[in-house]
Amino acid sequence: APPILPIYQSPNLPIHQFAGRFGSEIALLGYDLDGVSFEAGEWLDLTLYWQALARPADHYTLAIQLASAVPGETDTLVNFNTWTGGGNFPTGNWRPGDVIVDHDRLRLPEDVARVQGWYLHVVLFDGSDGTRLPFVLGGQPAGKGARLALLRVGASDPEALSSPEADRLAVPIAFDGAIALEGVRAVEEGEMLKVTLWWRSVAVLAGDGVVFVHLYDAEGLLVATADGPPLAGGFPTSLWRPGDRVQDEHVTSLLREGVAPWQLGIGWYDPLTGARLAATTADGVRLPDDEFLIPVLR
Repeated sequence: APPILPIYQSPNLPIHQFAGRFGSEIALLGYDLDGVSFEAGEWLDLTLYWQALARPADHYTLAIQLASAVPGETDTLVNFNTWTGGGNFPTGNWRPGDVIVDHDRLRLPEDVARVQGWYLHVVLFDGSDGTRLPFVLGGQPAGKGARLALLRVGASDPEALSSPEADRLAVPIAFDGAIALEGVRAVEEGEMLKVTLWWRSVAVLAGDGVVFVHLYDAEGLLVATADGPPLAGGFPTSLWRPGDRVQDEHVTSLLREGVAPWQLGIGWYDPLTGARLAATTADGVRLPDDEFLIPVLR
């Protein structure tokens, strides 16, 4: 196969360089993207840089997808199918060594139920039977498509994600002045305690914080935990933008031993350092241990 070097000697250098390959015929050299944060109804401009390593055997269909980053979810926000070259230069017409700079513009839906992270995927498949070309990244098998980036797409109606009146705190609790806790609900489900938290982004937070949810008995003993990133990793805080509202769920075991009544301790920490984000009341008073405590009614 011809070397991939010519692309790096041209002015069309991908902003995000890639060492990906679909099957044995097509290399994905990189991509350009006009941001990582979008609102409902906006346009997403994507440029893909391809090279033919051999003459492709078919006119493969290109699928550009935004798939939910929340573990276990299979929702797709965008699934755009076309031929390469803006539909005008399908792969079956490529010659070995060709470098194709491929521009696509996608419209995001007007109706987006919640703000979250979405993985930008690129797939090549045989339009006659749907068979996907296997993808290799850095010489290692990487499934049936290229995962390019994690993107934020805002909700059409952020206020719809506000906490219900019954679960709303009288006064929000601020964490590092960037995130406000506005509501809490704790519900027993068998041997588990389901905790729902309503967050609002106040300012940009540089890192990716982790929520801690600690269950204490009346003697202050820690009896269970439910730590984890928001939306189980589906919406890291580095993507949050002021005004975003996030309904976040954490589930912990509800052990029968321990002394009632119980308390929940809620807060954030930096997973790289373990340091907790400063928790303060509306009038700026720092909470002990940077933890908001609330009773669990049973």
